[in-house]
Amino acid sequence: KTGGTSIMRDGVYKLNGHRGGERSFGYLYHENAYNLGFFREPRAHVFSQFLHCKYNPYGSNRNYKGFQKSGNSELDDAKDFEFWLDHFNNPDFRIIKSKNKNRTDTVWDCYNPVNMQSRYMTSNCRSHTACHEGTPRDALEPSLVDAVDNMEKLAWFGLTEYYKESLCLLFYQYEGKLPSMC
Repeated sequence: KTGGTSIMRDGVYKLNGHRGGERSFGYLYHENAYNLGFFREPRAHVFSQFLHCKYNPYGSNRNYKGFQKSGNSELDDAKDFEFWLDHFNNPDFRIIKSKNKNRTDTVWDCYNPVNMQSRYMTSNCRSHTACHEGTPRDALEPSLVDAVDNMEKLAWFGLTEYYKESLCLLFYQYEGKLPSMC
């Protein structure tokens, strides 16, 4: 939920040798490649994840045991969001892989918001599902030093809140000229 689909559509596919997706830094990073990433203000990122889980645009039912969906109003969203955050803020929460969708200690087959951007920058998860949910090998509190060190290895990174400006910088940095949209 950092603009990945949009950046892939609007920019990255135009770069030669593109390889990407919703995967971890450890899986996608290659020393001799033009590595890039997109980041988002953490609170907006977490709320976007929640809305995606609640109103899942891909059609599967995310209303598993314990996932609260009161209704579709802003007030309902606020109440459900607080419940969702409390679930992950529980000191007993841990990453458990299970096909049992009735468990209440899971991520309901959706995003695990706990330090997600830092987890992506320190993990080697290979599938988007494993990256979204976290794996038992991922730290819920990953090393901030490792995450920043890995971010500094990127040739470029953009910010969702400055999407157009980030794309302009990417094209200028990569091609040496600004596209007409800039």
